[in-house]
Parts: sequence; C-alpha cells; structure tokens
Amino acid sequence: MKNERIRNLFGRMPAVLKKYAPAFAIGLLGVLLLLWPKKQTVQKTETADSVRSSAQSLTETEQQMAALLSQVEGAGTVEVMLSLRTGAETVYQTDTKRSSADSGDTLETTTVLCAQSGSSKSPLVRKTEYPVYLGAVVVCAGADSAQVRLAIVEAVASLTGLGSDKITVVKMKRQ
Repeated sequence: MKNERIRNLFGRMPAVLKKYAPAFAIGLLGVLLLLWPKKQTVQKTETADSVRSSAQSLTETEQQMAALLSQVEGAGTVEVMLSLRTGAETVYQTDTKRSSADSGDTLETTTVLCAQSGSSKSPLVRKTEYPVYLGAVVVCAGADSAQVRLAIVEAVASLTGLGSDKITVVKMKRQ
C-alpha cells in the first residue's frame, strides 16, 4: 500500500522532476547540513608575560635600529619609534579533541604538544609570525640632507617592510 502511494506521488510529478529527483534530494540534504547549528568554543589568551616581552622586544628593535641608522654617514644621533599593528607571535602545535554532550553542545579541548628531551619539556613550535608594523618615525641630526633622509627611509623600509609613505624622517632639535 505504501508503494502504491509513492508510485502515485511520482506518477503525478512532471517528467523533469522525476529525472532530477535524486540530485534535488542530495542538494536539499547539503543545504540542511550547512544550516545545522554548531557550537564551538575558541579560546585565545595572552598572558601579561607575553605582552611584557612583546613590549621589550619592540624597545630592543627600536634601539638596534637606532644604533644601525646612526652608522649612516651624516645621520648623527638617531632615535627611532615604531608602531605595531600586530606583535611577534609564536604558534604552537596543538591537538584538538571534540566531544558532544547529550544536550547537543560540542566541547572542544585543545592541548599544546610538547617535546621531551631529558628531564625538560618544551612546546613544539609550528610557526613564528613576525611583527607587522604600521609606521616609523626617525629623528636624526642629519635629516636636513636629502641624501641622508633617503638612505634612512630605504634602510627602515628594508628592515620593517613598510612603504616609504609610512616612514617619516625629521630633524632633531639642537640641544
């Protein structure tokens, strides 16, 4: 009796729908799966130590750059200030486990993988992302010379990846 109902249902359908009914059903199933709600928790924490080390790293970079730029002929005393879009970041290798609860929620647990050498463990580094700079200001005694300004802009651009429009070189006031 059920088979007769199904045959009657398909018998009333136009020929085009009969021909593409399986493809239509698969497409509808795909859309339903895409719309199925998922609950994922992603946690990103940044400790005070990493913020502090990032600030120290920026200060060290500025000091190293100032020391290098002061070696440019005619530059004289140099001070550098850099602004960051994002700081340096180390991405560690992780293992993610997902488990479903009876209520339909999904719990995600992430574990950092470590390598053990002797009695010490160290986390496995997947990649290191370098800082992305927004701009640079260089204050130097020799900035009144166009040749010195050009050399400093080129040096800062090659060290930071900034375009020349994001680098400003100004003359240091006399003390």
